[in-house]
Amino acid sequence: MSHLPDLPEPGQHNLRRALLNLPRHHPDEALWARIEYYLAGEYNLRRAILSLPRHDADAALWLRIESWLQSEQNLRRAILGLPLHQPAEELWLRIQAHLAGDEPLRRALLALPVHTPPEQLWALIEDHLSGQQHLQRALHELPRHEPDEALWHGIQGQLGGERALDRAATFLPAHEPDDDLWGAIAARLDEAAPAAAPLTVAADTDTVAAPAATHAAPAPALRRLWTSHMWQVAASAAAAVVLVALVWWQRGAAPAQPSVAQVEVAAPGGARETISYSEEVVTMPAEPQPSYASFDALETQGVSFIDAHCTSLPTVCRSTEFRDLRNQLTELEAEEKRLQQDARRFGNTPELVQDQVRVTTLKATVTRELIQMLIS
Repeated sequence: MSHLPDLPEPGQHNLRRALLNLPRHHPDEALWARIEYYLAGEYNLRRAILSLPRHDADAALWLRIESWLQSEQNLRRAILGLPLHQPAEELWLRIQAHLAGDEPLRRALLALPVHTPPEQLWALIEDHLSGQQHLQRALHELPRHEPDEALWHGIQGQLGGERALDRAATFLPAHEPDDDLWGAIAARLDEAAPAAAPLTVAADTDTVAAPAATHAAPAPALRRLWTSHMWQVAASAAAAVVLVALVWWQRGAAPAQPSVAQVEVAAPGGARETISYSEEVVTMPAEPQPSYASFDALETQGVSFIDAHCTSLPTVCRSTEFRDLRNQLTELEAEEKRLQQDARRFGNTPELVQDQVRVTTLKATVTRELIQMLIS
């Protein structure tokens, strides 16, 4: 294999010239002082090591060292006693082919043309470096900005207001209704009330009978949040709406004057029989339209409070739990609008009243949870 001359590359030649043109650096006196201090520390360390007392190892340690050296010698003898391994000729041929391939590769690399960057590239690099220097100088020359004192007073006032709100929230009275009350309300809500149906009148009697109640289609399932500590705001709304529904349901119809009619029919023996019967038309009372104005005003205030505090507390409003509750509140609002449309189309049936009570209660519960997350 022929020897390849070590030819200098143009890039290396330029680098050497650049290194030779660099100005010489003279260290300052502080650096020399640090070097002398370091050398003095090394000298003191050596003297301290030499002044340490000598340690005489015990006989057992020397025996272990001799045993280890003896085992090393035995290992060497065993290695030397191993039979020599002669590689196969195929392996040597592969090694020679690999070495022969390296030489053409080196020749091909040396035969490649030398690439000299254009002057425009060097000009761009110099402009970039000079621009960086100008930018750094301009940043250092920028005047420092001191915020106005009024700004700090405003920030302190806002922080103090939030702390005062937190302290005041801890002193608010908490009302926990009895378990029996919630059990009675839940039982009434879960009962399937019969739907309004046409009435029939029995002959010669004033007995009014109603057919079997037909159940309306169940409303879409909604997630319930029946937690005991979240009913403080929803208690008044649920009780009022349930009271309105029960009063409407228990109201009796005004008695009407029955009308009597007679019909003559032919009997099998040729005689004629007269059958008398009475009919009574019962007019159902006008269905009361419950007013939700007070509830809507409270819900509007709660939503306005949540939107106002989300501006100052974006971290809380971006949490997963807060967004889930807000999405649930949106679903409940859409469900409430759907129930109101059904009430306008089909009237306030007991099933619709129960669904409206349930949705109103859930909305109050979710709104209170959102407010609790913002003030906690």
